[in-house]
Amino acid sequence: MKTPNKLFLWLFITAAFSCKRELKITQEPAAPDTKPNIILILADDIGYEVPTYTGGQTYQTPNIDFIAHNGIQFCEARSTPLCNPSRVEFLTGNYNFRNYVDWGKLNANGYTIGNLMKSAGYATCISGKWQLGGGDISIRNSGFDNYIVWDPFDPGSGLGRGYHYKNPTLYSNAEMHTYTNNEYGEDILREYLFDFIDSTSIAARNFFCLWTPNLIHEPFQPTPDDPDYLIPLPGPRTSNYKNIPSMVKYLDKEIGMLLTHLDSLGISENTYVIFTTDNGTPQGIISNWRDQRISGGKNTTNYSWGTHVPFIVYKKNNSIVKVDSSIIDFSDIMATLSDIVNKPLPAGQVFDGISFWPQIKGLTNYSARTWSFTEFHPQPVTSPSYWARWIEDKQYKLYDSSDDPNKKNQMFFTLSDTTEMHPIVTFSPYLSTKKANFLEILSSMKN
Repeated sequence: MKTPNKLFLWLFITAAFSCKRELKITQEPAAPDTKPNIILILADDIGYEVPTYTGGQTYQTPNIDFIAHNGIQFCEARSTPLCNPSRVEFLTGNYNFRNYVDWGKLNANGYTIGNLMKSAGYATCISGKWQLGGGDISIRNSGFDNYIVWDPFDPGSGLGRGYHYKNPTLYSNAEMHTYTNNEYGEDILREYLFDFIDSTSIAARNFFCLWTPNLIHEPFQPTPDDPDYLIPLPGPRTSNYKNIPSMVKYLDKEIGMLLTHLDSLGISENTYVIFTTDNGTPQGIISNWRDQRISGGKNTTNYSWGTHVPFIVYKKNNSIVKVDSSIIDFSDIMATLSDIVNKPLPAGQVFDGISFWPQIKGLTNYSARTWSFTEFHPQPVTSPSYWARWIEDKQYKLYDSSDDPNKKNQMFFTLSDTTEMHPIVTFSPYLSTKKANFLEILSSMKN
């Protein structure tokens, strides 16, 4: 293939980035109302370059593609660069400087999307990765009455963490259970979720599910669909990159199973399925995307591959099908859910999010984001110097703090400089004004 000239390359980049257990339901049954059910899927370690619908060319994602092509694709969604900070922001609707304590910990008395949905009358469930500490008390205080999770306790607690995948250790109803008959953890988590949906549907309750698959987080291991799944591994944490395509395919298969299950219950047209991921793909995983070779950007602060994540809102036979280039970040989940279920957030508390419910309804949102902010301080106790803060829009990004000395106080044209290698050195009046506006926003980001 001929090498494109510089103008073609710039235009290409510009286009690319525009964008059956018995479960106890603790709430009393009530007559169904017009509120939708909501299933929020937060997958692990899948960057924007992975799904086929975004331009990915390495993996098979037909079911993710289906909900994208029949729903709303938000192509400017931003996470933080790592799972734990992302999950705290996702759950609480706050930037990390307000409430992030340390890796693997969540304020057990804080307000979360689980609390919001429970207060709105929803039956609530989380199934999947927790990794926020506190065990049963923290999970229930966060509003989740039904749960099965992996990694429920504080780091260093000495309590069993177990494994993700084959023969997993999972935690439910304040009890830890280790499976020993080659069960696959993701199957157990999915079936618990389906049982919960069945039970709430029978009880005529609206439900809210937070499904947090471990896929595709390492260790990279065979799935039950692989012929070598039953072959004993040299060790339980044995990992091989060759298994990643199969893990992506299995996650996608599970989403297809979810859609089929909702259809079987006749509730697909009143259930929003929202799919996103917690950060970029791990570094070292090379994927083909729009005829480019992309290295995963997890744990890097650059937007293109570290914090740019897929984000889809789908409801069967919904009239709103589009690609939406609105900027959204994980603090916006709380505000959006509040609008969807018409339940105001608690008075007197600060929430950083901006609702994108108008975009979901197909309306113009005059309050839509024009920028996003991130504070990234994943281990403030053990690694206090590993700290970065930045503001960005669809074209530019400004740091006021960075663990990389070459980025601190630097501004980048991220639309084309996707790996942030070339800080801006010449400022036009327009760029000077933009930088001043960014600095004003950054100065306001404090308790």
